[in-house]
Formats: sequence, structure tokens, C-alpha cells
Amino acid sequence: MNIGEKVKSLRKQSNMSLRELAQNTGLSKTTLSDLENGTKNPSLDTVEKIATAFGLTSSDLLQKTDNPEDLVSSAKDSSSELLAGLSKSGDLIKVLYRAKDAPKETMDQMAIFLDTLLKTQEQKSENEK
Repeated sequence: MNIGEKVKSLRKQSNMSLRELAQNTGLSKTTLSDLENGTKNPSLDTVEKIATAFGLTSSDLLQKTDNPEDLVSSAKDSSSELLAGLSKSGDLIKVLYRAKDAPKETMDQMAIFLDTLLKTQEQKSENEK
């Protein structure tokens, strides 16, 4: 199930119209319709708004997404500089997607690695100023 199919399924399970979901998320009906029909990939900001409307976290909404390409596109469209940067490495996002079902210990190690990487990048940016 891709993310659009999942959103549509959640909306129908909640007996929510497209109009109601649009009101609850602040997104347009057109954007939501395009997403549900698979003609548009959501940004991570959009995923967060939709997840919140269903009382989920973004990771819960993405957890059952079968297509890592959706995540690459979401990262590219994100307003987050970090995620947009990560999108340049589609392979990294795909690896992270596959790792989502890894044991907690593995995920903790990955989080430590990413945190260290980010701190290194911050220090590099400060040194360049």
C-alpha cells in the first residue's frame, strides 16, 4: 500500500470526506485528491499534517508505506534543509526505510550516528563562518 492509498483508507475508515480532511489539515482538496490518486507525492510537512489529523505520528503513517521512493520525494519537497539534503542520497533514504523494522538497539545506534554526523556538520558550518 503506498502512502496515497493509506491516506484514502484511513479517511474512509474514519468516515471522513475529502473536504473534512482538507479542513482538518489545512491542505487543499486538490492536493489531497492528487495524493490519494497517486499523482502527487506528499512533502514531509504534508505527511505530518495528515498524520496529526488521524491522531498518528508521521512515522506511523509512513510505517506501512511500501514504496521508499515516496520518502525520497517527500524529502526533496520538504521545507527542512536537512531532509532536502538527505534526498540527494536516495540510496541513504532507502537504507533508512529498510531499517525501520530493525530492533530498537540498532535504531538507537543509527540515531547516535546521525546525531554525531549532524553535530559534525554544525561545527563545520560554524568554522566556515
